[in-house]
Amino acid sequence: MTLALFLLAVPAGADVPVAQRAEVDHLLAFIADSGCSMQRNGKTYPPDQAVRHVTRKYNHFREQITSTEAFVRQSATRSERSGQAYLALCPGQPPKPAGEWLMEELQRFRSGSAGGFSGSPAASKAVAP
Repeated sequence: MTLALFLLAVPAGADVPVAQRAEVDHLLAFIADSGCSMQRNGKTYPPDQAVRHVTRKYNHFREQITSTEAFVRQSATRSERSGQAYLALCPGQPPKPAGEWLMEELQRFRSGSAGGFSGSPAASKAVAP
């Protein structure tokens, strides 16, 4: 399933300000294209399933989501059921809390230096001296 289908699934009435919707779209694409799996409640999910889950949570909590940071906090940080933090599992890197991983990417995106995904060969080359 492509990212476009996930983006169409986000209701038009979502509370993320118009100016920040590109950031949410970017983070969803980042999850999908990163090559990183996401661990939820002890089970590991590939990127396509991870982005599907985050999109479902975004749709569920859209009334409470008023910023990109709130999107990350409400949709991609921890399990509502168990309270356990989600983990980003990127090849060749230690596990990282998913909320922290996405906030780092949001900062890269805002600074204009997003592009290489954590865990991808492009990301490694982008930071090499």
